[in-house]
Amino acid sequence: MKSIYLKLTLKEALVISQTNATEGAHQSLDYLPGATILGALASRFYADFKKQCGLAYDVFHSGKVRFHNAYPLLNTQVSLPVPLSLHYDKLGDKKAPRNYLQKTFDSSIQGKQHRKGFVAPTQTDQAWSVYEPKKTLQMRTAINPSQGVAEEAQLYGYQMLQAGEVFMARLDCDTDEIYEKLHQALTQLPELFLGRSRSAQYGKVGLQIVAAHESPVKEPVFQVEKLTAPALVLWLASDMAVYNALGQPTLAPTLQELGLKTSGKFVPQKSFVRTRSYAPYNGFRRTYDLERQLLAQGSILCYQLEDDFVAEDLATLQSGLGSYTESGLGQIVLAPEYLTILLQGELTLQTWQPDSLALIDKPQTDLMRYLSSKTQQATQSETQQNVINMLLQQLQSLYRSARNYNGLQAGQPFGPTKSQWGALRNYATKAADKNALQTLLFGSKDGFIREKDEHWDVSTGEDNFMVWIKKVVQDYDLAVIRGLSFKVTQDNTLLALMEGK
Repeated sequence: MKSIYLKLTLKEALVISQTNATEGAHQSLDYLPGATILGALASRFYADFKKQCGLAYDVFHSGKVRFHNAYPLLNTQVSLPVPLSLHYDKLGDKKAPRNYLQKTFDSSIQGKQHRKGFVAPTQTDQAWSVYEPKKTLQMRTAINPSQGVAEEAQLYGYQMLQAGEVFMARLDCDTDEIYEKLHQALTQLPELFLGRSRSAQYGKVGLQIVAAHESPVKEPVFQVEKLTAPALVLWLASDMAVYNALGQPTLAPTLQELGLKTSGKFVPQKSFVRTRSYAPYNGFRRTYDLERQLLAQGSILCYQLEDDFVAEDLATLQSGLGSYTESGLGQIVLAPEYLTILLQGELTLQTWQPDSLALIDKPQTDLMRYLSSKTQQATQSETQQNVINMLLQQLQSLYRSARNYNGLQAGQPFGPTKSQWGALRNYATKAADKNALQTLLFGSKDGFIREKDEHWDVSTGEDNFMVWIKKVVQDYDLAVIRGLSFKVTQDNTLLALMEGK
């Protein structure tokens, strides 16, 4: 078996709905389903594969290619859904969860199950990075095509994944021929359109092949403490659909219903399961398929083995369990770097923060340049305001400290006055640069702020006001100094402290 790894970068916001319901709050998935990737590639390559090499059925229907879900890429690590065995104290630390796969339930705390986010191993033992993709909400309205105005009672909203998020997907190919043809086709495909409203402003995804190599068969980890016999632990890397001998969906499957030959008994006390159901929409047939009852990704299924593990089941575990494996369902975590941490019992979660969202290609037009400059100006202005507000708080604290240190009573004004702050703003406005401002304020005997000035020399307990304003002029630009001196003359709290009210 060979695998193709696809790096998917959201160039536009992406709408991937949790359900097809049209009523109630719209919720977005936080990953890209394998079925979505399969459908997008089928719409692009199905006709070509059918005419040129006759592989359309093998690639998109037979299950010889498995289109796995795309999960967030944390630095160079491919993440996986948080295992549902992790619980944290609702009133305590969320970063130090209890792993109830190994531990017994603690009735002294108000436990809550981890149900959101994705994890990837860190360089530290017994630790995972955890991350939740960023989402945003946007309101929309339908337009009456005949009148060109908003339709009556047609307001709706989309929750969506933000542009710039980066995901990694894997495509497993059972034969070399399929691998070569699919790899060649994907190499020539720079982008895809996924999700809802693709014809509007959503769904553009950049595509890049980052690696392609044979996937080694990985040994699963069996032994779990506090069980009398060896146990098989299955951590679901994706949703799983399992049907019993009567063709009915089951949410507590036996090993035989999973397609394994090993004998064993399901252990509900050590299993952690959530379920979901949905009816996938088939865009080609323009209708919904049969509703699926699924075990949710992140679930933990534990089985007590009754005999030795059958070696043939390794290949079954690797290719996926249950139905719809071609669209990414039924995938099991086999990576030792994940399972070892999970089965050790104690672990910690470290919140992962991307340095920045991926750069999104923007059209180089006059309008885009104008909007980019306005956005940059707004960002700079917001940053300056935050700095000015911080300095105002420092100045309030200095005035209070000076009043207490010097034992000043109510009605006794002290420190730099309102008029002096106004004059400081004028100097900052006239100055060509910071060096010129420093000369005007402190550079000579005729400087605006002089040594032993009765106002600027008032001690705050450690330094005086002159030392503080010198540091401000040295550390910040003219715009911040002008803004600060203006805000001081408008701040009622500061004016009251100056005048001793």
